[in-house]
Amino acid sequence: NAKFLGKHTIGGLLTVYIYQFSLTNLSATVQVAKKTCLPTVEAAEIKIGNLVLRSAISFIDMKPKINNPKILKVPSICSHHATREEAVRKYNVMIYDSKHTD
Repeated sequence: NAKFLGKHTIGGLLTVYIYQFSLTNLSATVQVAKKTCLPTVEAAEIKIGNLVLRSAISFIDMKPKINNPKILKVPSICSHHATREEAVRKYNVMIYDSKHTD
């Protein structure tokens, strides 16, 4: 149930999209780079009874490459941010999904 909240720029150079989603007892916000769909920030809040756990993770020095494509399937939400050709050409990214065969 991810909801698009908007976009902003980090350091004047990197445009990121902001999404928010909720599950039972969990609310999270994720920021991903517009062109590569790599995460930049993740913030979560988990409620367990009266206890509230909050976490924030910043991702730095990420590289747009999948070392073991067998364990990942790129979410469809990422496919509209950059075309496969653009990702491969500009960012040396390899994208795999159920339609891709070697």
